[in-house]
Amino acid sequence: MNIHAVMRELPEVLQTVATGRVAYDKAIREARWAEGPVTIIASHESLHAARAGAEVLEFVLGWPAAAREANHFRHYSLATLRPRSIVIVISGNGEAEEVVSTASLAARQGANVLAATWKREGALAKAAREVLPLPPSKKEFAPVTDRLAEHAAMLEIAVAAAKIFNPRTPRLEEIEFDRLPEHAASMNLHLDDPIRSMALQIKGCRRLIIASGGFYHAPAREAAALARRITMQPVEAMPVEAVWDFSSTAATAQDAFLFLSGSRCRLKKAAHVVAARLAASGAKVFAATDANDRELIESASFSVLAPETEEITSSLLSLILLQRLILECSLNAPLL
Repeated sequence: MNIHAVMRELPEVLQTVATGRVAYDKAIREARWAEGPVTIIASHESLHAARAGAEVLEFVLGWPAAAREANHFRHYSLATLRPRSIVIVISGNGEAEEVVSTASLAARQGANVLAATWKREGALAKAAREVLPLPPSKKEFAPVTDRLAEHAAMLEIAVAAAKIFNPRTPRLEEIEFDRLPEHAASMNLHLDDPIRSMALQIKGCRRLIIASGGFYHAPAREAAALARRITMQPVEAMPVEAVWDFSSTAATAQDAFLFLSGSRCRLKKAAHVVAARLAASGAKVFAATDANDRELIESASFSVLAPETEEITSSLLSLILLQRLILECSLNAPLL
């Protein structure tokens, strides 16, 4: 995969998602959402994006939301649906049997099913009440562009719902989606050398753990899945609190811990404490954050700095940064 070619696609992906805002608004209004739980059902490859969407929905809309893998939901949770429940089903091509059958069963129970898919005439779209359009897949770059598109779309959908049903929340005023394509293009231009340098240092370690919290954790899990797929190495994503144990027991100089955060992350203080303890233990600590996250930068031996934005927007930028880093790591020697 040509790294520069795929990274040039990402600002366009974000711009295409932004053009779907009118369609998201229309679909949400016409589905007649009732206040109450929102369930996001996903194929296995889309589950991290579904989790990101559920977390942001709860934060900006103020309703409980849950993300479930399609097979698991069909066998264990289908009976929890009530008439008019909101169910968002996400699957890029909209043809996976387990996703389509779960959407159909949910619709039969009276749920308002919305399909997030790029295949508007596909089986999933036909099983749903409304379609939430995703950008068309580009096969050559799909492992990167499709996942970014799904994450961006789920966050846009959550914000669109909040603007309709919870428009007075001050949390909406902070979100800076309009500048996302510009930020992504700027990162492509200015972060080549820093990301390449970080990749070279990480590849000398025996394992990589991506530590994160808040809205950064879904991108961390997505990046770890990409890393396992293209490097065939056991890269892990862990919440910051789970990394605490390494800081006093198992960490060595052969371990790399990459902290994903930002100066406006609500859980940044926990990241600061754990990163400092790891650095003191001799483990290699890296950071992907912004320039105002001083304490994390001071604990890290090397940092890559993204534009400073509020946490929801920053989480998407962090996914782009991690995707680029993983692609760089895959070029030469493996992690282990």
